[in-house]
Amino acid sequence: MLPVRLPPVEDEALVRITRLVRRVCVLREQGETAEAKRLEDEKLGSEIRDLRLSQGPQALPEGELAALFATESKRAIEAVALAEMLIPQLLGRLPANPVPAPAPVRPFVPTSVPAPELRPATMGGSPAIPDLLDAMLARERTALRRT
Repeated sequence: MLPVRLPPVEDEALVRITRLVRRVCVLREQGETAEAKRLEDEKLGSEIRDLRLSQGPQALPEGELAALFATESKRAIEAVALAEMLIPQLLGRLPANPVPAPAPVRPFVPTSVPAPELRPATMGGSPAIPDLLDAMLARERTALRRT
């Protein structure tokens, strides 16, 4: 097996290809072969083609691509195995009755404060901004007097 050279961080195309290869390998390991094949054929194939068109056919030779798949496949096998061991342990540490989420806070709206009469605006019949501000201030003053 050929040694795998890690792509330089600056080379975004190789980073994207490496991530796609990793996702394909994880999907294969999880038994989602159809999705892995679709991702490999559509996205990965397109990325590899674009890389080779822009940087030449030697940008990612088939041997390096195969070595990348082998490395990422091994990593995927280890990651899935680790997840299968850790998930039951983590679930066992969760409390049996998780703390319920707090009830949403409802804004205070005084019910007996009459809304001031709003005059329709000259355009469209909706209230004018000064009228809306006056109504808000009137409600606030009424609420403050009650407390």
